[in-house]
Amino acid sequence: MSNFTRCSVARHSRAALMLGALLALPVAGCRGTWLGAERDAMIDEQINEMIYTPESSAGPEIAPPWHSLRKHTVTEHARDFHPHVSFDGKMLVFAATRNGETSDIYLKQVDGIAVERKTNHLANDAFPKFSPDGQRIAFASDRDGNWNIFILNVEDDTNTVTQVTDDRWDNLAPTWSPDGRRVCFCTRKGPGMPWVLRVKVVGSPGEMSAADLGEVVEIGPGLFPDWGVHHKIAFQQARGGGTNWFSIMTIQVNADGSVSRPTEIVSGPDFAAINPAWSSDGRLLLFATVYKSPYARASGRMFRGDDVYFCTEGGNYQTRLTNHPASDWNPVWGPGPHPRVYFVSDRDGFQNVYSVVPYLSGNEGPVETMGLDGEGGAPTRPEMGMGMGSPAQPR
Repeated sequence: MSNFTRCSVARHSRAALMLGALLALPVAGCRGTWLGAERDAMIDEQINEMIYTPESSAGPEIAPPWHSLRKHTVTEHARDFHPHVSFDGKMLVFAATRNGETSDIYLKQVDGIAVERKTNHLANDAFPKFSPDGQRIAFASDRDGNWNIFILNVEDDTNTVTQVTDDRWDNLAPTWSPDGRRVCFCTRKGPGMPWVLRVKVVGSPGEMSAADLGEVVEIGPGLFPDWGVHHKIAFQQARGGGTNWFSIMTIQVNADGSVSRPTEIVSGPDFAAINPAWSSDGRLLLFATVYKSPYARASGRMFRGDDVYFCTEGGNYQTRLTNHPASDWNPVWGPGPHPRVYFVSDRDGFQNVYSVVPYLSGNEGPVETMGLDGEGGAPTRPEMGMGMGSPAQPR
């Protein structure tokens, strides 16, 4: 295992470029050439339309299907990304380049101000995910020259980490099984090779050590997985048939660890669907789009997120949640019967974490169902209530 400080400048540059490409982040700076007075005027106009009136009739432009916009991180010199919320809804973990060109893992109360730096390394640390019990955070790091999966304990003030993978391949985007004893992540075994999903046993906090980690099991192709409470893993996968766009897929994880029922639930002929994330009860799925919005197509923006959508477990009622000239991506659900949706946006010219509360069935009002072929449906009230009382560019 090589020490990061011995790695070459070329290796470091490669890792930074790879991170920027995989996350659909700009490598140099947050502002695009179109982020000027015209965009600011568009933002001001949309802010004036944020108040939703249930009694208003739906015309060509209907009210946004959300309310209560909040900004959870504030930076004007760095990039905040990869948010994830603890399952009790109290804590927010995210990656950020707040102390240099490379990213670290940060922790804060969801609506608090103070930010705790959980990793401090010359390498990139990214893709943090809380375990179901909130005691651990899995993340990816390129501190060994290539990307590997690590775990840290939330309450450990020393921020000691346990390494989960240790091979020559790139491993990214860990996600926890519902019982917190396994992690699934994506792996690329070499340049030009497809991304695949792999699973490894990590045990509970009391029994987790490097020596106790289980064998890695490959379960199929995929990128950026999210493991739901119903033992379905959602992920993005490059579509075949002559197109390079990503679609959203799901697979079922069986009791014996095998997988079955690969199902494509979101796809489109000329845009990408990325960053899938299950709701806490597994009934709804968030995702972001790339090169679908009129703002993205007008500006030629093919390597950033467009808007955040959600749909049912089977892909029905695909609903556009955000509609903004800026980029919105990396969506994740908060917990609870009326959950917030957290996402990354550069709508203020800088990359920060925001959240909104979507209008769901049985409460505040209608939602707009959006067919992913670009056709907007009539306002409806699909049965998508919560049962309870977390981009890459085209290849």
